[in-house]
Amino acid sequence: AQVLQRAFSVTSSIYRIRWTVDARKLVSMDREHVSPAFELSFQRPVQFKMVMRPKVMSEEKGGACFKKARGRGKILLRCLDDVDSAATKPVVTFRIAVGSGNSAKQAPPRGPVRHDFSEHPICGLPESLQQWDFTKAVDKTTHTFVV
Repeated sequence: AQVLQRAFSVTSSIYRIRWTVDARKLVSMDREHVSPAFELSFQRPVQFKMVMRPKVMSEEKGGACFKKARGRGKILLRCLDDVDSAATKPVVTFRIAVGSGNSAKQAPPRGPVRHDFSEHPICGLPESLQQWDFTKAVDKTTHTFVV
């Protein structure tokens, strides 16, 4: 089962979203894996999801799946709500980290990236920072990793 934890720090005004992913996704023919929805608050609550996409290994059919990418890919943040900039102004500054409960398998966070989701509903890290090897983060006892 997918687990999503959402915590908010009042002192720093930072949301921390932790998505636990089943490692079996990394050997699937899936082209995308999507987190459960979570809310961030602006003038009103706005729904988001994290999206995991495999590295494209070829343009052929099946060339963009987790199995072919050998567990490598990227994480994107997708705004689900229809937001117009005047009313909500969903500007998010985010960092992405991939790891597990084991600190030795925790890669340092990458970012920050600042993005206005009223301009484009999906955003990831800059090209040079976006690829992860998710297999390095897998916890061998739970067969999961955390984004």
